[in-house]
Amino acid sequence: MYLIIFLFVASLFSIRIFEVFDSVLLVQFWFLIHALLILISFSFLLWRKKMIKSVFVVSSFIFISFIYLNNPELNGYSVDETGEDRFTESNYPTIQPNDIIISKHFNFSLQLGVMVAVKVDDNLLRKRIHAMPGDQVHICNSEVYVNGMRYMYSNNWVGELIDDRQKCIKRNSVFFLLNDEYFVIGDNEKNSYDSRSFGPVKKADIIAQSLYVVRFNDYNQQVIPLAVTFSKSLIK
Repeated sequence: MYLIIFLFVASLFSIRIFEVFDSVLLVQFWFLIHALLILISFSFLLWRKKMIKSVFVVSSFIFISFIYLNNPELNGYSVDETGEDRFTESNYPTIQPNDIIISKHFNFSLQLGVMVAVKVDDNLLRKRIHAMPGDQVHICNSEVYVNGMRYMYSNNWVGELIDDRQKCIKRNSVFFLLNDEYFVIGDNEKNSYDSRSFGPVKKADIIAQSLYVVRFNDYNQQVIPLAVTFSKSLIK
């Protein structure tokens, strides 16, 4: 029985050690192994004719697993569902109603194109990194150009050069990001509260990277990675 308890605890700790939730396949494999451990412990105690103890142990395993899996500070991941009461259009259509979003709270990337969770005025927002420390940011009206290029969902993240004839009437600001600053924007630029409003965010305020979306459509499951690659335009 001590071996089963050891394997159960090791199974929980393996989530963070092996970064299990980085991959849906690993998640499915982990749940299978974890469920088998609970089933084996129940069967073993039944075989030893210890019904009350078997029910207590299995109930404890399930309760501990529930607490551990729902605490990002312990397992390093969080699972969010964009229900009707929590859905915002700031990243639509990348993130849609009833999507399940897996986010990583440790050893996560802060590269261009990744989607992150950031704290702004005690609110938690999910935005995409468009500019990193040292990058030049040019805000022309509501459009953002990073090192002279603009990246958008509608253009499949292929960079668009700024038009020299464009008039920046409403807003025209150019600045460089400091060593610990990041410029984040929602994928739905026309309906997003982001760094264009509250400015660059500090590295310390970025608490997680949103890895992928799990979406169910007509009994089919889609797994959609949220990180994208910004490509420079070949047109000069």
